[in-house]
Amino acid sequence: MPPVFQTPMKRATLTAMLALAVVLPATAQAQLAETPIAQEHGGTLVATYGGWLVWSSYDQSSESWSLVGRAPGSSSIQGLQLASRPIPFDVDLGPDSSGRTVAVYSRCQIEPVARGQTFASYWHRFGRDCRIVKLDLGTGRESTLYRRSGASLIYPTLWRDRLAYVVRGRLPDDLHLEQRVRRDGRTVTTKLGRAPAEETESPYAGPLRLDLYGKNLVFAWQTEVGRCRGPSATDDGRGPFFVSRVYLQRGNLPRRLLDKGCSEDGRTGAVASVDAVTVSDGVVNWVRGTRSDGPEGATYLRRQSLRTGRSTSRVVPSRYTSLAADGRTVYAQADAFRIVAVRVG
Repeated sequence: MPPVFQTPMKRATLTAMLALAVVLPATAQAQLAETPIAQEHGGTLVATYGGWLVWSSYDQSSESWSLVGRAPGSSSIQGLQLASRPIPFDVDLGPDSSGRTVAVYSRCQIEPVARGQTFASYWHRFGRDCRIVKLDLGTGRESTLYRRSGASLIYPTLWRDRLAYVVRGRLPDDLHLEQRVRRDGRTVTTKLGRAPAEETESPYAGPLRLDLYGKNLVFAWQTEVGRCRGPSATDDGRGPFFVSRVYLQRGNLPRRLLDKGCSEDGRTGAVASVDAVTVSDGVVNWVRGTRSDGPEGATYLRRQSLRTGRSTSRVVPSRYTSLAADGRTVYAQADAFRIVAVRVG
């Protein structure tokens, strides 16, 4: 099976990096309870920071998505006065260099088109000439943050002077992560790794979500493979199957694998998927789905401390397709397009 990323590093370095990919044992706890926030009509990403909560709302009459939000201290949901998109916004919230809460997302010269109402992370990869846009939530002003000729920039995440995003180049095999850091009056751009050519040929393989917290970048990536470890969950046992992984990258240090799953691993209790990763207040949160045809089949909210490495897993009552954490409150899009909140402590 090919690696998720191809980077110009020696084999010994790669081996040492994978040796760090340790998933600590989880502490089993009771199922979390959900608090409903909104009922939507399509799949979306959710984002939160500084008391703000935003997501994309689907308009069935125009078949477009608009950005909506809830301001700090408010319980009412308001539409943000922005142009809509034919796909959900790949939105993330965070502090800018002055500490103001801003939203970042992509806008494309040629926008991709959603295929149905259920969110799919690969939609954004089919836009052309996509730039990164910043929205000041205090003033409502939208401005271009970064663009690059000959490439599309998608799935941005911002933390003060640090910006990470996915680059989709003109060539079919050019799909990679980058990070830009403003330091001492100059900007340093670092390529964090690229997908192998055979992966970019699949419309389903690629990035699932990115999120920054300080120097800590977490991201989920999906790879198409020929088979999974263990018995297949399908009758014929033939692929394609999908391996999903959650990574942590601290600055320019080697990335660390936090968790992984395979879609067609038929063993009871096997991890089938990991995605919807987010990080807040020094804790990484992600969704882990286990094989549903056995007594241990369930969906978990998994949390790991960046400081201690301690992990916990809590059963959630439905499948979460997007997460955003603000302290001990985790927001999610759950089954039937519901936006919900769960308290984790």
